[in-house]
Amino acid sequence: MFDAMEKYGEAVALLKSADEILDFNLSAILKNGPAEVLCRTEIAQPAIFTTSMALWTNKKGWHDGLFAGHSLGEFSAACAAGVFSFEEGLRLVATRGRLMARACQQRAGKMLAVLGQPQEVVEQALDRFRGAITSGPVLVIANINGPKQIVVSGDASAIDDFAAFLAAEKIRTVFLKVAGAFHSPLMESALPEWNAALDAVTFNEPTAPLIDNVTGAVVTSAAELKENLRRQLVSPVQWVKTLETAKSLGVTAAVEIGPGAVLTGLCKKWGGFACEPFGLAKSSGTV
Repeated sequence: MFDAMEKYGEAVALLKSADEILDFNLSAILKNGPAEVLCRTEIAQPAIFTTSMALWTNKKGWHDGLFAGHSLGEFSAACAAGVFSFEEGLRLVATRGRLMARACQQRAGKMLAVLGQPQEVVEQALDRFRGAITSGPVLVIANINGPKQIVVSGDASAIDDFAAFLAAEKIRTVFLKVAGAFHSPLMESALPEWNAALDAVTFNEPTAPLIDNVTGAVVTSAAELKENLRRQLVSPVQWVKTLETAKSLGVTAAVEIGPGAVLTGLCKKWGGFACEPFGLAKSSGTV
């Protein structure tokens, strides 16, 4: 990843700035690893944000478009739309990663993708599963990635049991390679410090339409975006609504900026418009 970025002068400048802002040397980790360090939530989030924005600096001619990002990607989208500077965005993302990592340590969680089933079927399965157990674990829908691609988040043991429950019903699932139960009530312990971090940053009005995760609609003001980012940690990502909004605004083609190509597939399969990745790796499981 580091070698691919070294050919872009502006990307190198962003990496240098990141090394000065963060309490760890991001350039060294990107260049030398090890992978298990890079995959830690508190490292991965600022790493993905920095590499995404470094790639964006090489594609500045796309400023007249529409911006959207999935979970962590919403911060890259907001930065590209001029809501805050790279430096401010990186500080926010670093805080987000640190707080989410701490929440994961406080209570073990997992995320499970349910494939081939609409949201209402997943909700019905959750109701049946909850009715069959005596305890009350956290188990919620976290990502609505497509009409038939729903992600459930919650307590680790409950997710394991729910996966077995769905397997008995012949419903396909895939565990996500993430550190915990993101976009669920298990992240609530992070909210006080997260709100303080957001309050410390002045949000500018977006320079182009920006779709947020919590509503899946175009934000009407910088203040609305900040309020929705307060809720994002514990709210489901409304990616289906995001794609529907983009299509209603006349979007016929998109480019995915970042280290993965997951959204490219979602746009093609569920959005109905062309998309191509402009990234550095095949995939990323961090959300």
